[in-house]
Amino acid sequence: MGTDGQKLSPAGAALARGLIVVIVLHAFEQIALVAVLEEIVSEFQARDLSGVLFGAYLVASILGTVCAGPRPIFAHGLGLFWLGLILAGCATSIEMLIFARAVQGAGGGILQTIALRTIHTAFTEVERPRVIAALSTAWVLPGLLGPPVAAALVEALPQLGWRAIFVVLWPIVPLSAWLALRAMRRLSLAAPTDLDTPEQRREHNRTLRYAGILCAGVVLMLASSVEKDPLLLGVLLPAGIAVSAFGVRQIFPAGTLRLRRGL
Repeated sequence: MGTDGQKLSPAGAALARGLIVVIVLHAFEQIALVAVLEEIVSEFQARDLSGVLFGAYLVASILGTVCAGPRPIFAHGLGLFWLGLILAGCATSIEMLIFARAVQGAGGGILQTIALRTIHTAFTEVERPRVIAALSTAWVLPGLLGPPVAAALVEALPQLGWRAIFVVLWPIVPLSAWLALRAMRRLSLAAPTDLDTPEQRREHNRTLRYAGILCAGVVLMLASSVEKDPLLLGVLLPAGIAVSAFGVRQIFPAGTLRLRRGL
């Protein structure tokens, strides 16, 4: 991987490879789940909860994103993502699978945030755009191959069924952790917490509060997706949209929703 004809340093290239492997894992699992969703909801007879499987991941991912911090948190994110994969591969009920997805979401949110933050810390201004582009394209291959690979895994491992898409990733997560964390240590990436002043700590706490409000709005919308009572549905859905919109408006920088120049 190079930038403007120049190659990254060996440690930088190793870090980029480690981060790309992490994102590929994250992307494959997300996309492959769609391919086996019908089998999951049929086994658990929980078609009305199919949206919650994705919503649980989203809610936890929002919280993981705003809680992400220095390098040790990257290891925690990988640990949570791995634990979620293990729980999902062992799930015996839709409730257990939803919980596993939430654990994965927390880890995934941390990983994506720390990946971008690490790029800002580890690479030069010239190198960053290409490394970020490489991370973005890490979604392309899973997007193209995720569904057919998921179908092939289910067919090849009928004793596991849809759980195969989680189980086959169990040994790959430690490998990706070894690649990324080893490169971080070599580059001495003990990233600052960005909470060095009272003002920064107050801003971080403010963001956490509004992220919680946003998550509460998403939960209300998820509840409306499984609600059978039209009256409750008419209350939950508008309330969820309003609460989520309020949280988004407070979290995003001023002018984001107006596409202000510079954002």
